[in-house]
Amino acid sequence: MDFFNARISYATAQLLQAMMDVYQEERGISITKAGAIALAYKDAKWVPMDAWDKIRDYEPADVPEADIKPAALKLKIPLEKPVEDALLQLKAELPTRLGASYVKMGVIISYILKAAYIKHFDEDAKRRIAPANGQSPTDIAFAKCQAELQALFGIDQAPYINASLNRLRKTIGV
Repeated sequence: MDFFNARISYATAQLLQAMMDVYQEERGISITKAGAIALAYKDAKWVPMDAWDKIRDYEPADVPEADIKPAALKLKIPLEKPVEDALLQLKAELPTRLGASYVKMGVIISYILKAAYIKHFDEDAKRRIAPANGQSPTDIAFAKCQAELQALFGIDQAPYINASLNRLRKTIGV
């Protein structure tokens, strides 16, 4: 049997243990590290490809402290082939999305665990990262601004307001 190998940080090991506990509680069965990573990958599918920088910058709050041994920072687990392939695909795509030259597998695991954590525990962060209507936070802010300006100046001024907002979008590059 082939094993999937990766080094992870202490914080990622803490998050992995927390998500293992979540999945065990949800399913009522014992979950391995490989199982937790596979489930976290499935839970992370909500993240749009252009939003992984927000996942990178996210710091989970209230992750329970677990007793992590130094050996736990070196993963050697039997991972399902489709999940391993998906992680390798993320590893290939994320450097360009994040403006990095290289992203290690431990970082990919950290990101999918963060995304799974957000899905389970932080609905506000999930809405900021991937709004349900598919609009970016910038689009939502512009739409809100447009509605407020039209309410303030009247609907007959809508063409002027829209033209000004479009110029602003072009100027700031969004």
